[in-house]
Amino acid sequence: MTDFQEIYRSHSDMYEQMVLREDYQGHILPQLQKIVPIEDANVVELGAGTGRITDLLLPHVRHITALDQSAAMLRVAANKLRQTGWSNWALGVADNRHLPLV
Repeated sequence: MTDFQEIYRSHSDMYEQMVLREDYQGHILPQLQKIVPIEDANVVELGAGTGRITDLLLPHVRHITALDQSAAMLRVAANKLRQTGWSNWALGVADNRHLPLV
């Protein structure tokens, strides 16, 4: 197991706290919206981790499927996303090199 996998597995809650304030100025969403229209889109997020971007996109997209190779990180994401009240999301454990999508 590589170091990052161990960190994601053993310290996912701590990781969430570390990245929680990365976009404290709120620049990510407007920049994404400049690049591609996301309103009412079906989105696949790769490397979703603890769902920071997933959470940001939920009110704007039709549906988001968030994938990550770490089940521990996705558990944190699931707990957070359940609290939003949104139901337009799904999570899945997947390695970006072998995606379970068609």
